[in-house]
Amino acid sequence: MRVACLWVPQFVVQAWRRAEPELQTAPLAIHEEQRLVAISDEGLTLGLRLGMGVSQGRALCPALVERRRSVALERSAWAALEDLGAAFSPHAEARLGRWLALDVTGWERLWRGEEELGGAIEAGARRIGFRVRVGVARDKLTAQVVARASDGVTVVPAGTEAARLALLPVSLLAPSPEVAVLLTRWGVRRIGELAHLPADGLGLRLGKEGARLAEVARGVAESPLVPRPELVVFEEAIDFEWPVEHLEPLWFVLRRMLEQLLLRLGCRGLGAAELTLELKLGDMVRNLDGDGSVSTPSMICVVPVAASTRDPGTLLLLLRTRLEQQPPSAAVLGLRLRIRGSKVATAQLSLFEPARPSPDRLAGLLARLSALVGDGQVGVPALVDSHHPDPVAIAPFVEPVATRPTIATPVAGGAMSHPSARLGFMQPTPLALHAFRPPRPATVRRDRGALRYLTAVGFGGQVLTAVGPFRLQDGWWLPIPLDRDYYDVELSDGAVYRLFEDRRGGGWFIDGCYE
Repeated sequence: MRVACLWVPQFVVQAWRRAEPELQTAPLAIHEEQRLVAISDEGLTLGLRLGMGVSQGRALCPALVERRRSVALERSAWAALEDLGAAFSPHAEARLGRWLALDVTGWERLWRGEEELGGAIEAGARRIGFRVRVGVARDKLTAQVVARASDGVTVVPAGTEAARLALLPVSLLAPSPEVAVLLTRWGVRRIGELAHLPADGLGLRLGKEGARLAEVARGVAESPLVPRPELVVFEEAIDFEWPVEHLEPLWFVLRRMLEQLLLRLGCRGLGAAELTLELKLGDMVRNLDGDGSVSTPSMICVVPVAASTRDPGTLLLLLRTRLEQQPPSAAVLGLRLRIRGSKVATAQLSLFEPARPSPDRLAGLLARLSALVGDGQVGVPALVDSHHPDPVAIAPFVEPVATRPTIATPVAGGAMSHPSARLGFMQPTPLALHAFRPPRPATVRRDRGALRYLTAVGFGGQVLTAVGPFRLQDGWWLPIPLDRDYYDVELSDGAVYRLFEDRRGGGWFIDGCYE
């Protein structure tokens, strides 16, 4: 078994620099309750130390850039590293903010050496905004230690684990504070010194942790990876230092969050099928029914995507259109953007059909039309299960699935094989109704109950043939139900019309003309 371990130095600082790339070279400090909990290398060089107050740090370093710690931001940043690991191995184990271990057994099929594999992992982390150290060894514990010990990529060949770890400080094994104190009292400062102590004695004096440390020091540790569930929903979140009251600053932050999510989706070969934007608003709501606690309201916008895509322009347009339709009712304190991933469908062009519109452009067009006419007003017509001839509904547009053209197979006898063709005549062609909307009022004259003459604006003539009535009733439970008698009539002008009598109102109307 071979394991590659990613170690992220100063993870909290790097998480903020990933969210704000312009802070890459600035002295940056992260504070929590006005105390510095993470400091960049530039800040440490200027004399900043952990535990300092924010005001003390500003006095010591006027160019200091401080940010409040955001747990949501750190979780999103670590999830991006996990997605990177999924691009190299389906078997991984992670500890938030500390390390990510990947099972890279069988690397020989894809890489020319473990150094090249580690370099690819390091380059992938740099592409998503992280500077990592990579260690490759027989087990995850050894890989963690060598990754923390040196920059870049470190490879430990099989059988040389003990020799490679011997000169490293024992603190890299991350012992508990109690065990670290005992090892210091014993004079054990390097891993090689720990490896020379009796394993049974370490187990008796230090317990289970001592036995584990001894195994790592001797290079015989057995530490299988703990599997984790596969992700379906990808999330990025950030909390603002100050409330944001206008939409324009939100577009800048949303674009960056969207690009980071699309990089994560690309690591897994997925596209965006649905966007969910949650905005933390500035209005405080007091819980009057409970203990009087104060909560922060939120606004949730769900944006469906017509076709799975990784195009940031299309997805940002969908988000922007939805927010312009439903702007937040208060200042925004934080953002949370979730994407449901799905496989990106590949379109096969046809030699026999015209090219179809791009799914990305089509989704953007539908979003702009929805912004103009409103939600639920853009789509395709759909029939309604009703006796009424007119009602239709608007269904969401779904791009039809491309099918391969079928080539007709000739039948013995050719076109004359149809029975009607052999008899010397063809099948009758059905007539199409040119419907008049709205129906046109008409005047009908009767003689002994039969229709004799029809007049209307632009129409008129003697009724030569009439077929009917065909009664149509629907909506009897409504205030104005439908109750009509329909007729098909042939007039002396040579045309065939469909008309109906409203049995409730007593009026006649021409419904359409057959063509």
